[in-house]
Amino acid sequence: MLQEPAHRNFLSQLIEDNATEKPRRKVKLPCTAYYLKKGIRGYSSQNVIMTELSEKACRVTCPVAEAIEGHLYMVIANWPDKFACVVKKRYQDDLEIRFLADLPKELVDKVAAKF
Repeated sequence: MLQEPAHRNFLSQLIEDNATEKPRRKVKLPCTAYYLKKGIRGYSSQNVIMTELSEKACRVTCPVAEAIEGHLYMVIANWPDKFACVVKKRYQDDLEIRFLADLPKELVDKVAAKF
């Protein structure tokens, strides 16, 4: 007996499309996170360690994760570009970060090949 597929509508398609994530690769990259200071004007930065990386997102370990609120710029060591990001999830010392524009596949492959 054939089973009918579940009913799909426009919203369920958006959720499914949004859920597809590129596989993350284990890395250990020194990076710098630049973000707005809380309560006063100006920028601050932290040296962070990127532990997972994909074209769409990454996970970083921070010394003071609660200082980084929403939007930030990530600079990967020895790479000339900075990448606009947003905090997706928070953990005790880690942040899950989503890139506003996908990283170049060449960069992800090059960085992940070292680990």
